[in-house]
Amino acid sequence: TRSPFFINASMPPREAMAASVMNNLGQVASASEDFESAAEWHRKAIHALVERLGPDHAHVGKTHKLLCKALDSAGRYAAARDACTEALDILQQAHGERHEEVADSLRTLADVTDKLGQTEEAATYRKRAMTMLPDPDRAK
Repeated sequence: TRSPFFINASMPPREAMAASVMNNLGQVASASEDFESAAEWHRKAIHALVERLGPDHAHVGKTHKLLCKALDSAGRYAAARDACTEALDILQQAHGERHEEVADSLRTLADVTDKLGQTEEAATYRKRAMTMLPDPDRAK
């Protein structure tokens, strides 16, 4: 998969490359099933991104979502839920309520919430995510 971080004019090239490399190393660690290392790389990327772009930037939200997925895979569901919630908050602020990144974050949050045994709350998140999908009949 593609790194969620794209080099842009808001970061100097060296800093942008460093954050991108950290996220990529996190994804490599996840693919190798070293989820604790993956989480640490994503935390480092979050720190670098927040320092340069601020805490509410969409790239920060996307990286929180990667952190959530690594923690979920490590079986650290409560920490994963915190990261998912942070990702959702940031991405909603960055993109608005009805965006595919927001819907994906809701689905991820629902999965983690289910693993914590909170099935009713998870169903609410899934339902919210489903309302964001385009209506295929409207496209006709």
